[in-house]
Amino acid sequence: MSKLTGSRWRAQIVTAVGGCAVAVLAVTASPASASTAAPRSGDIGSARAYSSVSGPITVDLTVNPSATTVGGQVTLTATLTNNTSSVTSGALGIENPDWANQHITSVSVGCRNVVKTIYCGNSQLQAGATMTLKVTLTATATGTDSFTAYGRITNVNDKHAYGTLTVS
Repeated sequence: MSKLTGSRWRAQIVTAVGGCAVAVLAVTASPASASTAAPRSGDIGSARAYSSVSGPITVDLTVNPSATTVGGQVTLTATLTNNTSSVTSGALGIENPDWANQHITSVSVGCRNVVKTIYCGNSQLQAGATMTLKVTLTATATGTDSFTAYGRITNVNDKHAYGTLTVS
């Protein structure tokens, strides 16, 4: 196992190929229709979804499951949708001030690991397209951990979505 550290997040790589540690990292862009839905926050099965819908961009964060026990695996999924009619540069990240309470097991390919933030960029985010950032972690301590997803495109201020994980 190798340890992957950044200036803001600490992670340990647990996937190995041919005896070498490999980070499982991915930014994806896929067509999506522009959302005009009102801001939402609610339970979806065992997941908790949070959304910031505001004009030119939509930022979503899902914590699945939103409650677990120590040793439980959780997936955070953040998305940024370009609701404009133009190709633009997009950035998406998940901030986690409680990073010491998790063991990160995978992060989307092409993303930067900068201590308490996982950050991805897409310089050619198509009109109506969505970029996705996934982080998988294992809870290592009891308590409530807070997450913030942020997204931005060129000439648009950051939009945020918030999430929590309860570990017992």
